[in-house]
Amino acid sequence: MLSATLAACSPPPQFSATSLTPRQLLERYRSSDSKCLTSGIYYFQYRTTTSEGDVSVYDFYESRGRGKTPDFRTVATIRGLRGERGRISDRSWLQTGNGLVVPDSPLPTPFDRVLRAAARGPDVRARMLGITTAVPHRYVLELNPNPRIAQRLYFDPGSFLLRKVETQDYDRAVRVERFSRYIPVCGKPVPTRIDRSNSFSRETSETVLLRHERLADPRLLAIPLSRTPFVPQARLPATLNSLFGASGILIRVDIAGQPYWFALDSGAPSVTLDRTLVQRLGGHEFATSIATKGGTFERSAAVIPRLDIGPVYATNLAVSVVNHDYVQQGVHVVGLLGCDFIASRPLGIDFRSQTVVVGSVLPVGNRRWTRIATPLDSCVPTIRSRLENQPATLLLDLGSPLTTINEDVYERIAASVHELGSEQLEFIGGEPLDATRYVVPIASIGSLSLAPLLAAVVAGGRGQDLYDDGLLGFNALDKYRIVLDYRNEQTYFQEYDLAGGAESAF
Repeated sequence: MLSATLAACSPPPQFSATSLTPRQLLERYRSSDSKCLTSGIYYFQYRTTTSEGDVSVYDFYESRGRGKTPDFRTVATIRGLRGERGRISDRSWLQTGNGLVVPDSPLPTPFDRVLRAAARGPDVRARMLGITTAVPHRYVLELNPNPRIAQRLYFDPGSFLLRKVETQDYDRAVRVERFSRYIPVCGKPVPTRIDRSNSFSRETSETVLLRHERLADPRLLAIPLSRTPFVPQARLPATLNSLFGASGILIRVDIAGQPYWFALDSGAPSVTLDRTLVQRLGGHEFATSIATKGGTFERSAAVIPRLDIGPVYATNLAVSVVNHDYVQQGVHVVGLLGCDFIASRPLGIDFRSQTVVVGSVLPVGNRRWTRIATPLDSCVPTIRSRLENQPATLLLDLGSPLTTINEDVYERIAASVHELGSEQLEFIGGEPLDATRYVVPIASIGSLSLAPLLAAVVAGGRGQDLYDDGLLGFNALDKYRIVLDYRNEQTYFQEYDLAGGAESAF
């Protein structure tokens, strides 16, 4: 079924048999990189142009010739807005378009895990489909981590260079990347053109290599200085104007002297505004693209001159733009407060006293609090959990009313959970999706028990991400006082039955 779906966007390829195994193919692919004899910093500049007319420039710096995993730094610029990320001395980092630098701990996708396994030996999730009979001939390796997603890798049979990647995600969207015009740079083949397309949008993009050269200054890989987007205009810590409800937390935001309500969303990698609101404010959208998560949606970027949140404010704030206007707790919600706001300084949340404190004091060394590592993946906190003694990496998501777990996790624990009934859920894509609620009798994060955990599983895996196992939502988090400390990739939890009543601990 998946193979047919992957081929649906183009005539299905025909294959001739091959005796080459996935492991042998991957070994020859890796051996196409020869040792770099001239160490240094190698600089590449790329330009990406979309069919919608957006142009972005990428400056990429990479260390080579040291015999270890290379350090790198990427600077993406579009209409004057810069975003950076990199790795130096095994420390990964990300700088948002607003200048805030945070740690970055990228999670591998299921395809990454299957490729690593296939490189070591036989794995039923990786199989050679053969050699395409049509010219140009290609070896094709198909990865099936589970029945819902798939990826095909197309390799040149002579050079073993990667020529094309087709990826189908949980929403059945198929993305295609084509690599061409390779040139050798310090023993490594580098594509000078990458073409991208997808099955859910007419938009395409073309990335071309503009220039490359060898440099010598290691400071080119250095982590840039961080700029905090939200700065205080009153003494901190301070309590924000907020509304608590069964679906989440709303925060009062002022723009151009007018009040609005935004959802506090630790699952959002940026501050996000509703498209109609941005247009009403006179904002200009750019970097428009189509994405999928439980349906397709259009996203873009804009810059807001000023945004006030109680005692803190930001000027010339780069924001994401989507269609996002709904009624919750009797008010219109027109935005999300994500990473740029939450990571600016520690944020304390007390569900019993219904308070949100910006600039909260970290309870370091306080034995009444439990500190748990929450690594940031692209500015979103993740948390390692155990469900029925099975490991699962979940997004810590205050913006999700309900905890959801991926079907892959559910299949490992299905014999131990209890079904409660069916319902419909919506993600940002907006399609109503059939889901089933379950009670997970044994669930924990670190030393904290979440049991019994109420969690939903969406039919067919719709709305799932490729890099996590689900969302730890509002229904599980509201049992604790919480302090979010993005800068140090950790979150503090205090159980209410140990906290001694409803009095705020901040």
